[in-house]
Amino acid sequence: MNAELIAVGTEILLGQILNSNVKYISEKMADLGIDVFYHTSVGDNKKRIIEIIRIACERADIIILTGGLGPTGDDLTKEALAQFLQLPLEILPQEQEKLRAILASRNITMLENRKSLQTSRLFTRFNGIKK
Repeated sequence: MNAELIAVGTEILLGQILNSNVKYISEKMADLGIDVFYHTSVGDNKKRIIEIIRIACERADIIILTGGLGPTGDDLTKEALAQFLQLPLEILPQEQEKLRAILASRNITMLENRKSLQTSRLFTRFNGIKK
C-alpha cells in the first residue's frame, strides 16, 4: 500500500513556511508500514488542487490532504475535493458545534460558517493544537 501527501497552500510554494505537516504525517505513515511515494505541494487554486487530486488518484492507494482548511477565501481544499468527488458541501450542525467549542476555548468568536462546511461523506479532523 502506498500513499501520497498533498500540502495545499501558496505560502508553502513561496517558501514562506516550512511544510512540517507532511514531515510529521510521513513519519507516522512509516510507523504504520505505509510507504509514502509522493509529497506534492499545490497553491491555493481550486483548479490546480482538483488536478493534483486526479493525478494522485492514479498513482496512490491512500491520499492525504493537509492545509487549505481555514476560514479565509483562499482555503479551498474542501471545496476542491467535494467538486472532484461530485459531493455537495453543507453545514453539518454537529461539526459546527465542535468548531464553536474549540474557538470558544481560545476566546475566539466564530464569525462565519465556512469552516463548518463539509459533506456527509468526507470528514475534517481538528488537530487539537492550541495557537
